[in-house]
Amino acid sequence: MCSVAGHAKVLTFVNILVFGHAGVGRRRASQNLVNGLADAVPRIGYFAKKTDAELVPATILEDELEIEIVSFLDLDDRRVQQRLWDEAARRAIGKVKSSAAVHRVVTLHATYYRQARTWSCLNPQVFIQNDFRPDVAVTLIDDVQNVQNRLEFTPGSPDALRLRELITWRNVEISDADFFLRSTAGDPKGAKNFVLGIRHPVKTAVDLLVEATKPAMYSGHPISHIRRQSEPRQSEMINEIERFKDNLRTLGPVLDPATIDELALRKVRKADPNAERIVFKQSSHWPVTNKNTLAEGVEFAEEVQVSSAEVDEALTDVERLVDFRDYRLMDQADCLISYRPNWGDEDHGGVEAEFRFAKATGMPRLAWVHPDDKRRTLVFQYVVSEARNLGEVQGFLETRVKLGRRFKTVG
Repeated sequence: MCSVAGHAKVLTFVNILVFGHAGVGRRRASQNLVNGLADAVPRIGYFAKKTDAELVPATILEDELEIEIVSFLDLDDRRVQQRLWDEAARRAIGKVKSSAAVHRVVTLHATYYRQARTWSCLNPQVFIQNDFRPDVAVTLIDDVQNVQNRLEFTPGSPDALRLRELITWRNVEISDADFFLRSTAGDPKGAKNFVLGIRHPVKTAVDLLVEATKPAMYSGHPISHIRRQSEPRQSEMINEIERFKDNLRTLGPVLDPATIDELALRKVRKADPNAERIVFKQSSHWPVTNKNTLAEGVEFAEEVQVSSAEVDEALTDVERLVDFRDYRLMDQADCLISYRPNWGDEDHGGVEAEFRFAKATGMPRLAWVHPDDKRRTLVFQYVVSEARNLGEVQGFLETRVKLGRRFKTVG
């Protein structure tokens, strides 16, 4: 990895891995990311006459297999399977080794699933021997009910998977991607595997991966309190929060925990406790748009039918993992910015947990306070800074936040 100055911004040359298990919309999402990376290259001087494909060459490893993916997955001989994967990896690396490249992207599965078996073909030595040392990775995730629905209608997809199995597969995909990045990165201590819900904006992903000068913000806010409100008050509160996030995005990338909203299954399940199957509507999800996100163009069924028994089984894991997933997202940020952490003069358990984690990890933390919220709730024992306008947030970012997890510029 190296950088070039002399333009309006510092341009960092980065090798990128994109992971994601089947059904997450990885193919379309990774293409959206590649397009965003190309758009971010300043088209002046040397770069002016280069095509997107020259500047950001990209390939999907599984497309380089000599046989169809279903036939590959069904192979009984693991040695043959590994040989085919290694050969495909060499071809994929060769395709992105362009002398004009600013960023090089290889998309791949960290894990496969077939006939009740999960396994990986990842081989660090192939990447090391072929001189592809990744600087950063992104592992794409989505709500399990959407993943299950996509797999159900995808020809040649893995066996029918229960929601709980998909949760486990996602966890294994993240873990194997973490290990592979550490095993192959040129700077294992500095390399980061960003786990991102596909409904994050493309610009957020691009800034996280290659922009060395913008602080990344984790956007916290009450959720359960808002969901208890009746309409139209609930929609008014959600719109207020989403406007705030849009304003934050003018200052840098925003990591948004609401892009994954599997707890919404609990509310839908409670609404019809005797049903054998529930109907999950996308409108039940915390409102997030797909426009200009990694998810743009990914298939989302407006209504998804799920077995009630599967939902009951999966909700235990969903509830256990929600904090872990949020903490992982926080660990990928430079600071915590929480909107109205004492909204309605109430204590909000999720918000307080985020502040406790931020304090424990030494993360700078700011509370956006509102004049309607009078009571100084328990969460303020963890608050370091406060803001009432965007200018104060910017001042906090400039004076209190260090870009410790960012790439170091190498001349």
